[in-house]
Order: sequence, then structure tokens, then C-alpha cells
Amino acid sequence: MENEHLLTDLKDGVLTLTMNQPAKLNALSDQMMQGLLENLRRANHDPDIGCVVLTGAGRGFCSGGDITAMRARNSGDGTPTTLEDGITRLRASEDVSLLLHEFRKLRSLPSTERRQGLDFRSRWLAT
Repeated sequence: MENEHLLTDLKDGVLTLTMNQPAKLNALSDQMMQGLLENLRRANHDPDIGCVVLTGAGRGFCSGGDITAMRARNSGDGTPTTLEDGITRLRASEDVSLLLHEFRKLRSLPSTERRQGLDFRSRWLAT
């Protein structure tokens, strides 16, 4: 489920997803979106994952869509695009947004908890 544009690390119930295109300020590529979709679906159903951290490599979190890849795909320089391919990409991006929106979120933790590390007890989960 890891690819060169999305690094994954699962440790102690925390799944860290790192968008990894620092030269492009982590612009969302098709590879990255597919990796996000697979990993968020996994996290949504895996009882061993209690938290997802989404971060970006380098100096920027995410600059939006990868315009260079979009231009190449649309100009014919890349793999030919069919209507079905476009619909699949659109649905995947909608699914990523929906999964991120519907995940339970952590509220702000008291400063003593932050200094000691995150506490994932249900009392801190937003309802």
C-alpha cells in the first residue's frame, strides 16, 4: 500500500501517511491519491489503527493537484485517458475527501497530555 509518492508507517496503532513529492510541495499525483484511498479505507476498517496522521515531506504540506502530470495526461504525452479513467480518478478523489471528512477526529488535548504524547482514550475523541 506504499508507493514512492505516499510513505506509510504503522506504529502503536498510529498510521502515518506522508505525502512524498517535496520538490512539488507534495502535489497530489494519481499514485498519491490511489495510496491515500487504499490506506484510508484500510484504516477505516482495521481495529488496530486508532489514529491517522497525514503529513507532507519537506517544507510544504500539499500544494493541490499535480498540474504537470495533469497537463501531460491531457496533452497526450502520458498514458491515453478514457472517459472511464477520468470518472475513476474523480470518484477516487471524492472517496478520499469523504473518508477524511467522516473519520472521528481528536479534539485538542490538555497541555500535560501533549507533553507526554497523545492519549487515544475515547474521552478525547470528538463526537
